[in-house]
Amino acid sequence: MIPETDLLTDQELEQIEQQLAAATPGPWRHQQCFIEAVANPPQLLGVTIQRSEQGLTDLPGLANGEFIATARSAVPRLISEVRRLRSMLNHQPQRD
Repeated sequence: MIPETDLLTDQELEQIEQQLAAATPGPWRHQQCFIEAVANPPQLLGVTIQRSEQGLTDLPGLANGEFIATARSAVPRLISEVRRLRSMLNHQPQRD
């Protein structure tokens, strides 16, 4: 069971929705070391490279970039699913 302190509050969910609404519309993609909005022309949103002793490298930035780009499309779906499940729970008969 998840501790109550780890549950997503309605306020936190609304904050995520506000951040989503303020972000560049999706979908986004990660190509090479660039995160960009899929548009014509593509809109550069971020770069996922890091400096190391060996110079600039795109790892682990590659995995981070894939996650960031995927999140732009996944987060709206996750929010909808949370709202759907909460609605189902709120409409369940109370147990004694």
